[in-house]
Amino acid sequence: MLLTDADVPSFTDKLWRKRHNFQRGQIDEVMLQKAVGELKFLAEGLFVPLPAIELQLFSSFECDQHYPSATAITTQPDGSAWVCNGFKNKIQRFDNKGACLQEETTEFDIDDMTTLLDGTVLMTEYDGKCIRKLATKNIDSYFVKSDMFLRGICTSRDGTQVITVGNDVPITKFKEVRHAKLLIYSTTGQRIREILINRGLSLFRVCHTVNGDYVISSGISGKYLVFTEDGATKYTYTASGSADGVACDAHGLTILSDLKDDTIHLLDSKGKPLPFTYTLNKPNAVAVDNRGFIWVGDLHKIRIMKYV
Repeated sequence: MLLTDADVPSFTDKLWRKRHNFQRGQIDEVMLQKAVGELKFLAEGLFVPLPAIELQLFSSFECDQHYPSATAITTQPDGSAWVCNGFKNKIQRFDNKGACLQEETTEFDIDDMTTLLDGTVLMTEYDGKCIRKLATKNIDSYFVKSDMFLRGICTSRDGTQVITVGNDVPITKFKEVRHAKLLIYSTTGQRIREILINRGLSLFRVCHTVNGDYVISSGISGKYLVFTEDGATKYTYTASGSADGVACDAHGLTILSDLKDDTIHLLDSKGKPLPFTYTLNKPNAVAVDNRGFIWVGDLHKIRIMKYV
């Protein structure tokens, strides 16, 4: 066989091969991470690494011997939380070990509560058409007034909006609901927009997820409704018992409390139930603080959970 010029390496090619004789060496983990960054698991819309899907009890304590069932919980920037029991007009602030730090009495009964970034507490009035602000010196002031009977309330994930749900009938006539709304306000009380929800369901609690969705519970009907930011229905989840408290954590997981079935459920960001449940004694109110602790109010105690 005859060789052509193309079959014979050129002088330049020979010189390159000589100068670049690569040898196998050890991997420098530090330099590798600096070069390519850190690989994190990103799935189902999760924004931070997913924890092990297992909860353990961090602490538990009784908060009100006269009205033991917690009906609303809102966490504070310092890791404490306000608790309201029995839809009454007294709230107590606890640290996560159960020490009572503060008590306040309002001039109205409280349905639900939320906290703004500066620590201001907003409350919906039980069987009322307004949001109130917990002011200093025991003086309660109106935040907004509405044409709906307002129930659940939360703050948007970025802290710039106040989100609430309301029905066109009072609580005692929840089976007669014709129209219900999700209402969005600025932190100064200006109405931004509303989403009309004609499902014949009495809306109960609401949360805003890291994906920008609105998750709404409907109480004894057992339905959880999830809407996108533009008001489109994303999915519906039916609990085995009732649809009560609802909260979202930084991982994109939605925590649901099922009072009738004595259970805590977890959903991923697509509404898929995770193969995990936690049994409690009629859990109702639920909230997640900025340290990732999950506060749950059941029939007799406040129980604070954490991921293992």
